[in-house]
Amino acid sequence: KNSIGAWITVGHPQIAEALMSSDIYDWLAIDCEHCAFTPNEMVQIFTVCHLHKKKAFVRISQLDQIEGRKALDYGADGVLIPMVEDPVKFKAFCENLRYPPEGKRGVCLARINNWGENFKPYMENFKPIIIPQIESKKGVDNLSEIISAGVSGVFLGPYDLSASLGTPGEFDSKEFKAISDEVIKVCQENSTPLAIHVVEPDPELLMKKKEEGFNFFAFGTDIICMLSSLKKANKFLKDRKS
Repeated sequence: KNSIGAWITVGHPQIAEALMSSDIYDWLAIDCEHCAFTPNEMVQIFTVCHLHKKKAFVRISQLDQIEGRKALDYGADGVLIPMVEDPVKFKAFCENLRYPPEGKRGVCLARINNWGENFKPYMENFKPIIIPQIESKKGVDNLSEIISAGVSGVFLGPYDLSASLGTPGEFDSKEFKAISDEVIKVCQENSTPLAIHVVEPDPELLMKKKEEGFNFFAFGTDIICMLSSLKKANKFLKDRKS
């Protein structure tokens, strides 16, 4: 199934409410790599997502088990991890997001298990969604091993990947296309869902990426969606004046 979500970069629950009220989106990802969110803002955003029966993710800032575990304890359904390159370190990280006996995640009494009322069902049934972001040549070279750690999907980060090749933002370059095709091939061989960020909320671009082999998408961000609408309105008004 194709899945479409969005990044949220502003820590206000009403922004999340507006996005999750749309039938377009299946999930929302809080961007803690590049933006500032307090724990309380994260909890409020998770609550909004779950009230709308949508998934809530956090992109943590780095391969940090404490940051990942806290995101889950706050109520995230899963985490996205930027710049994953080392399969050994990544496997150790994943173990800390899973409860024993599969992993080493510490237990707690919090809203995720209704402060202990649903302790056993949550601990036995919750499986975190873990999505590494592949954003460098080294990450691509180690992709099969990274997938073997037990991921829910892979996210190709186009900007960082192109920057690591020395051609930032040049997604039509021969080298970028070749390495992108390699990621698609490895994911298909491992039956692993593959995501990409469609920066502008352009349905035609999304369909193009689907045809290339991607099957879930970060479709814009809260701010980019707003700016995109303003740009269209501005162009329409300018065209009417001319």
